[in-house]
Amino acid sequence: MPRILCLHTADIHVGTFGKLYAAMASDVAVTHAVRTDWLAEARRTGLTETLRAGVGAFLRESASQHNAVLCTCSTLGPIAEVANASAGNIIRIDTPLMLKAAAHTGTVLVAFCLESTRTPTLELLEATYARLGKPPRFQTGLCAEAWPFFERGDTEGFAQSIATSIRPAATALPDLACIALAQASMAVAEHLLQNLAVPVYASPRLAVEATLQVVAQSTGVPHRS
Repeated sequence: MPRILCLHTADIHVGTFGKLYAAMASDVAVTHAVRTDWLAEARRTGLTETLRAGVGAFLRESASQHNAVLCTCSTLGPIAEVANASAGNIIRIDTPLMLKAAAHTGTVLVAFCLESTRTPTLELLEATYARLGKPPRFQTGLCAEAWPFFERGDTEGFAQSIATSIRPAATALPDLACIALAQASMAVAEHLLQNLAVPVYASPRLAVEATLQVVAQSTGVPHRS
């Protein structure tokens, strides 16, 4: 049976991604590793060489033992991308999301809750535009007030706070093409923004689909859920 490992930095993601894989990949064995300390360290000191070495080593070792590895933390995304250069089967959570968003014509509204996510997210988006041969067109929206709800485990409050922050920014952009919820945890707010006139994208489902494509390539067997 094909094997996937998910690296999370919050316990809540185990349930989120576990349900997605159960629904989309009943023929794949999924293991979850949770390292809350790595996100805490990144927020405190940034992506230091020590942190890069530790996370990178874990990802590469996991990649050697699994058909695919998914890093679900946007802040650690750059480390996953570097590790994938040698491993070839490591998926950065927001890569499929940015490809989806950058494909649009018009301005992309990129929303995030942690300041530590800003730089890696926007660098990835700019690189994605370059990859597609398009000039960057995006605006950012920081939903900082929402994160304390997440830390308290108040999912409904977290979702409502995100939606409250995003709506004014979305309505103020006349050429808005889509909204990208940059952090996996923000997917809980997706349904609250569906009445806006543009698509709203979250990373979890897109990333799960990407890992299943990697698994299919490694096994030579098309995935069937």
